[in-house]
Amino acid sequence: MNPGHHASESIRRIRNQVIIKSNDLIQASDYRLPFQQYKFAKYCIAMLTQAGQRRLEIDTREYCQAIGLSLQTVNYRSIQQATLQLPEIRIVSHVDGMEKRSKIIDTVAIHDHHRIDVQLSEEFSSQIFFVPPPYTRYRFINIAFLSSYYSIRLYEMCKSWQVRKRFSIRLEDLRAKFMSGEQLATWQHFKARALLKPIDEINLLTDLVVSIDYSRGRSRRMEVIHFHIRSKTPEQRRQVKSHIQRHIDDRY
Repeated sequence: MNPGHHASESIRRIRNQVIIKSNDLIQASDYRLPFQQYKFAKYCIAMLTQAGQRRLEIDTREYCQAIGLSLQTVNYRSIQQATLQLPEIRIVSHVDGMEKRSKIIDTVAIHDHHRIDVQLSEEFSSQIFFVPPPYTRYRFINIAFLSSYYSIRLYEMCKSWQVRKRFSIRLEDLRAKFMSGEQLATWQHFKARALLKPIDEINLLTDLVVSIDYSRGRSRRMEVIHFHIRSKTPEQRRQVKSHIQRHIDDRY
């Protein structure tokens, strides 16, 4: 069997950058970003945290390869357009009964097809440079190949509960955290797109194994979702690495 192509050292370094976030920020935040912006913001946080500074120059070619996108001008332009909107984004969090709106990115400058300058906001930098426990820590590679906002958001939520191995949440509260609105109004649509598909991706591409079951109310309506979380074994992690090499890195 073809073992697959190995990513370059620079791409491996990007994928292995560590993201650290407060558990309160993960579990108490209600926000919804377009998928491209959401993943790019995570990438910026990982790179800026490692560098210990607010400003970062990004090569879109390296970014595309790090997340498994083809190296095409259309992808570079799509990322640039998504990035230009980041200074307008606010994350809403509710901690101790208080609402806080945090700006993530202060400024974005596009230099050419391949270079973007990003500066993290001062208010948000304090939330990633000085993170008190309890916090969640994971490598960027665990979200690099996830294909939807719901997959990344759910991975972070599960990762924040990994030590306890389980958590339960009311369906209406999960809808609020995902801000799914009318887009996934029915339970069947929400279950398929915001739960089952993301869980399949998490189990295939990350360091976690997640399963769920449900509790219904008196009216037989779905009320509570129970998540069960465990870490992958060393053999399962090797299988993830092999899958990435064969099905993603072989493109380059």
